[in-house]
Amino acid sequence: MVGSGRLLELIGLAYEAAADPARWSECLSALSEVLRCPAIGVFSLEPGRANSYASMCVGHDPALLARFDAYYGRPDVNPYTQRADPSMLTPGTVVRAEAVCPDRELRRTEYFEDWLRPQGLGAGGFAFVGTPRQPVVLSFARAPARGHLDMQELSLVRALVPHVARALALGEHLERLAAEHDARKAALDRVGVGVILVDSRARPLLMNRRAQTLLDACDGLGVGRGGLFTMRQETTDTLHRLVAEAADTTEGRGTAAGGALTLPRPSGLRPLMALITPFARERWPVRGGAAAGVLVSDPEDVAPPPAEVLRRLWGLTAAEAALACQLAAGRSLEEASQVLAVRLPTVRTQLARVFAKTGTRRQAELMRLLVGGIAPPLAL
Repeated sequence: MVGSGRLLELIGLAYEAAADPARWSECLSALSEVLRCPAIGVFSLEPGRANSYASMCVGHDPALLARFDAYYGRPDVNPYTQRADPSMLTPGTVVRAEAVCPDRELRRTEYFEDWLRPQGLGAGGFAFVGTPRQPVVLSFARAPARGHLDMQELSLVRALVPHVARALALGEHLERLAAEHDARKAALDRVGVGVILVDSRARPLLMNRRAQTLLDACDGLGVGRGGLFTMRQETTDTLHRLVAEAADTTEGRGTAAGGALTLPRPSGLRPLMALITPFARERWPVRGGAAAGVLVSDPEDVAPPPAEVLRRLWGLTAAEAALACQLAAGRSLEEASQVLAVRLPTVRTQLARVFAKTGTRRQAELMRLLVGGIAPPLAL
């Protein structure tokens, strides 16, 4: 007789496996010990009495499991699939193996002779833990001499099955969320600046590699228990205010567009440039309630686009493209004038023509366009 404490332990293991798939083997092994079934497996079935496949198993011969997926899981070979009554495929159903296929019939099949018997198996039971659209069977197998599951063992499985079903469904959901999270992070990594998605209190929820590098350096921008911070309290206060205003816009409670900040750096390098903005939450459903984007660029680490690319994209002259490259590298008009050896009034005239050709009106807007197209990834 299995006590309630052991049942609670098995239930706990199932939910722990939902969060950490690597622990399913521990959960199935514990169940194997309690039921005295050395081989337990989760088998996915294709709808409509089609093939079945081994998803997670303990105690089965690995080589024979591969043959199961290739051959013994076929409905014309597997006697259990052939004989299972549709009523047995109801979620929560638990049956002895002989109720699906009588022992006398089973032992006349190649499934028994070539797959079960070499593993010393031939008795046990089944539990249906999937849905009609996604059929999943939990299989319990042991030696024929041990007999099929008895009434106490069936009662234990019936108490456990709803939790295993929920744990499997929860695990799939968490895997999808993790995959979506990884996909979003990969997309952010393709952006040419540091991107940090934050909640309304400027606490980071998702960031790309560039942003992580900047925060690790803690030179102009860092993160602590209170969220993002800068090297000056007044700048930190402004950053948090802009984030809160942008969050109100994301939530539909305000109209503020965010703002821009320069972040002085203790190292003496040129200040970081930060743009705080609302963003399209429906395109970036980040766990934790992300409400604003903080885009950070480092003028010391900006790869200016090739001048020839700028000429082809916007029809710039060689002089205009050279100026645009200097600005994309984070230099001011005065610094660009010195590097290019061109008088400042001439540089201002060239900048006006660059604005007209690129469809921008301000230097900050031009910068965002040149350093990698921030707007498209975040749907600003």
